[in-house]
Amino acid sequence: MGILGAGIATAVGSGISFAVMVSHFWSKKNTLVLRKPTGFLRKLRKITVTGFPTFFVDIAMGILTVLFNRQIMKYLDSNALAVYGPIVNIGTIVQCCAYSVGQAAQPIISINYGAKKWRRIKETLRYALYTIGVFSIFWTALSLICPNSYIYIFMKPTKTILDIAPTIIRCYSISFLLLPLNIFSTYYFQVIMKPRAAYPIIRSMLKDFKGAILCVTHDSNY
Repeated sequence: MGILGAGIATAVGSGISFAVMVSHFWSKKNTLVLRKPTGFLRKLRKITVTGFPTFFVDIAMGILTVLFNRQIMKYLDSNALAVYGPIVNIGTIVQCCAYSVGQAAQPIISINYGAKKWRRIKETLRYALYTIGVFSIFWTALSLICPNSYIYIFMKPTKTILDIAPTIIRCYSISFLLLPLNIFSTYYFQVIMKPRAAYPIIRSMLKDFKGAILCVTHDSNY
């Protein structure tokens, strides 16, 4: 079904997830009820400001993927674009690893922040940072040591693609060192109600990806 099938699958998947979560409100375990909000605009502004960093992180990869595709076709060719396909999918997996840590730590830190249990927050933060460090080192090392393994997973490569892939993948994968930490940091600062601290992190993410774009597109030998 081509692009249409991908769009339908995405919509159906989101719809199923929504239905599963909404079903909680009709279960006996539900303790939440609807109430008329007070100070709606003030609360809406606070929610928007607090949630913007994680929102931006979620949409950034899609925007950057489009920019990468345009730059690669402008400066290089379809072979380089074929290499970019696998690496952007691996990058998404790295992102999801960071999401998993952030979303797991977020409710724990949140409830203890409200209860002012600082020791529990520090302990959770320590475990989260250890996990983030493992993900960063693992994905960066794997990309540097076995770059062509990604290519074989996604396609039957030609010799040209195998020749150019290692340099492109190794260059791009340097961003994996900081990407998980940056993503987790936005979750952490959001949950302790300091969204402004997350904005410099967003800027650093953009600089990391900008560096990868320049590295790939300005090397005539890939």
